[in-house]
Amino acid sequence: MFFRGTRVLSASGMGGQCRAPLGMGCRRVGSLEGRRVFQSSRRPLPVERMWCVDMHRTGLYSRRFFATRIEEGSEHSKMSEEAFVNKGPEKRRVGEEDVDLLSKDPNQVDAETQFNLGLQFLHGDGVAQDVVRAAEYFEQAALQRYEPAQFNLAVMYFKGEGVMQDKAKAAELFKTVALQGNKIAQYSLGRMYEKGDGVIQDMQEAVKFYEQAALQGVAQAQSRLGVMYFEGDGVAQDKSKAAMLLAKAVLQEHPEAHYNLGVMFFRGEGVTQNKANAAKLYKKAALLGFTQANLNLGMMYLSGEGVDEDKKMAAKLLEQAASKGLIEAQWRLGVMYYEGDGVTQDKAEAIKLFKKAALQGDAEAAELLEKATNWK
Repeated sequence: MFFRGTRVLSASGMGGQCRAPLGMGCRRVGSLEGRRVFQSSRRPLPVERMWCVDMHRTGLYSRRFFATRIEEGSEHSKMSEEAFVNKGPEKRRVGEEDVDLLSKDPNQVDAETQFNLGLQFLHGDGVAQDVVRAAEYFEQAALQRYEPAQFNLAVMYFKGEGVMQDKAKAAELFKTVALQGNKIAQYSLGRMYEKGDGVIQDMQEAVKFYEQAALQGVAQAQSRLGVMYFEGDGVAQDKSKAAMLLAKAVLQEHPEAHYNLGVMFFRGEGVTQNKANAAKLYKKAALLGFTQANLNLGMMYLSGEGVDEDKKMAAKLLEQAASKGLIEAQWRLGVMYYEGDGVTQDKAEAIKLFKKAALQGDAEAAELLEKATNWK
């Protein structure tokens, strides 16, 4: 059977430093602790791709089983694609004014200036980095209903950076910003409702916020919503609509959307079955770093489904997936080594691979290991 429900994860949500909805071109507005302070001007920032993926026994991306791509960090560290502004150097223009902002009552400073001071402390830009002070300035600006500050403060509460971690508070702030139309806050809040993270799990609320973000073109939201329509999770099942949503995310180069749509084409669910299309989608997903696609594509090359049979290519793809820690790829590659199928026969290597997968709790790998050991 092709799909065995490999348990792997690789989909967006807060990693390292996230990005804000706007970039910063700066002008000098004063001094702070003897150093220059710069105020930002708005300009677009390129979006940094960050994603997380989860799948369950059907092989389709789902909330029911969560794992983690080691190189991407934890799921909870990637709640959004855009949160804090770019930490890179910016071209600055020196202004005419030179004001000591610390000498003023913080409440007399406008929200945008408070926000910019928060950014400087957050990134150590012209001042010593101090995430606690960054959070304080964001808090002051947020009290004045300044949306970028509300969003960044929500991220800090979610991560527990500069403040005591409080995901309920993060959800409250995300909701405030989401209701103002912020698409990343909408996606982030949808993710929290889907997982019950900081809020009571509510799949219908997750669908509502995903739909809002998806309408604004957020690929992660389109992908998650596609899966929910595929499974009928929080919404009436509609596999055709699932395929349509995944196709929109595919156009934005979303890795797991490629994989999931590939699953649908392979099986003929929600779309006309077309294994050649499935192979193309798996190839692109693999190029975008989605490890599960290497396994599925490898198995297609092994069996000649949707592609010309090529066992050497199958072994190469399985090797790539196995090296990333994919359990099923490890024991399937072990079978190829044991039988000398597409690779030079090497029973010792096969046993090594069976053992590696078995030690991670895979029952089939344990059974293969027992047989290989006895037969050796």
